[in-house]
Amino acid sequence: MATDYVRPLRGRERPKWRAEDSTSADRRPGPGGPSRYHPRMIKAVHTLIYSDDPEATRAFLRDVIGWPSVADPGSTPPWPIYKTGPSEMGVHPTSGGSGEDAYATPRHHSISLMCDDIAVTKAELEAKGAVFSGDVADYGFGLAAMLEVPGADPIMLYEPRHPEAYDL
Repeated sequence: MATDYVRPLRGRERPKWRAEDSTSADRRPGPGGPSRYHPRMIKAVHTLIYSDDPEATRAFLRDVIGWPSVADPGSTPPWPIYKTGPSEMGVHPTSGGSGEDAYATPRHHSISLMCDDIAVTKAELEAKGAVFSGDVADYGFGLAAMLEVPGADPIMLYEPRHPEAYDL
């Protein structure tokens, strides 16, 4: 199956956000390390799925994925807002590499669901009626499969190989 996902980078890119005068104390080396993050400034990431069949998508998130929700009384009828759990965000380049390793993709946002064991999670979701558009594949950054979402575009389910940031 062809996808439009960014191919993982080979090797590590040097962070470009660092100021010339930053010290190692300004960088977060891992859990418990120093950080410039201020927890009261940004408290969460809110993602959206635009669906051709919002009721089917909402039922899928509720019944198959199992996310609890609160109702937004300001919408008619009240729309559920789902608790998705911990989150993290990565930034991928839109182009890079050279020759045979060159890649390019349009600017876009992407939603992925992380799990600890993709084979077990995929089987549990399939037992609840979920459909995947292909087998688990090695994407370099982790093992992944595309989860079909009723009324919406597929969402990647993956078992990461990269360090996880959601619990920092």
